[in-house]
Amino acid sequence: MYEKLIALEQNMNLQLRLVAVDKTRFDVSSAHQGRLYLVSKAAEPFNIARANHYCRLSGGYLVELDDSQEYQFVFGLASAIGGANTFWTGANDIDNEGTFVFYNNKKPAAELAWSGGQPDNAGGFEDCVEIRLDFGGLNDWICDQSGKFVCEVPI
Repeated sequence: MYEKLIALEQNMNLQLRLVAVDKTRFDVSSAHQGRLYLVSKAAEPFNIARANHYCRLSGGYLVELDDSQEYQFVFGLASAIGGANTFWTGANDIDNEGTFVFYNNKKPAAELAWSGGQPDNAGGFEDCVEIRLDFGGLNDWICDQSGKFVCEVPI
């Protein structure tokens, strides 16, 4: 009986989260490990504060890739949705070069699945982290470059 109540509560939380999502702005994933993932529909120049604001309006924040399972899920989602080669995350080293943290909670982003040779801060201006489909992993890149962004929404 208790398990049924928990399942019902989780389903209600999921339905409430889905109501809050602006589906004209985002494609929405299935639930994964107690979260939904939203991918912006339009590829546009990335502004980390503005993107996080839009994530917040839907009850989440820019994606924080905490482990390999989450990374694999989000990479697969980005690949399936397509429409861009770049999918921005919340990881960045804007405040301290070489020290990557998540934009929303400022916690270290230590276990990132970097593409070969990354991060490299090429040209000295690569402060944001993208899922780069053609690289097959994460890349540090110039923050204002065009792409889609990914939000994480706890259920």
